Amino acid sequence: MFALCLQVVVYMMACIVTTLKNIYIVVAFLGPCVIGRMACGFLLLMEIVPRKYQTWVGTALMISEGSSTILWSLYFVVISKNAFYFVYFTIGLNVIAILGVFYVVESPRYLFGMEKFDECRIVLKTIANRNGIKDY
Repeated sequence: MFALCLQVVVYMMACIVTTLKNIYIVVAFLGPCVIGRMACGFLLLMEIVPRKYQTWVGTALMISEGSSTILWSLYFVVISKNAFYFVYFTIGLNVIAILGVFYVVESPRYLFGMEKFDECRIVLKTIANRNGIKDY
């Protein structure tokens, strides 16, 4: 949550700053934000996905992440040097992700591993309710 919120602020600053020194500062803050968001998001996704699909989902995520960087580079070389459309789109996606954080419950696997059994029961009941299962 912290990385997502900080990333929105950093991207907004990227749209405002005009000097090269300030752009370097913004980019320096952006690196840890992206790593924090990707690491936490990847781990949560792997805990949510059934074990038999984890390899495929993880591979697809990493390929799409790497491919998007290549596609962006080609876009900037061939089509346009204007990055603001990507920045605005990224801000929008981060806002959606921040709102989604309030909907996605903590991983039962994590809670069980941390021996937070009461919270784990509550999360499992929430998941069961969302899946339409009433007998638990």
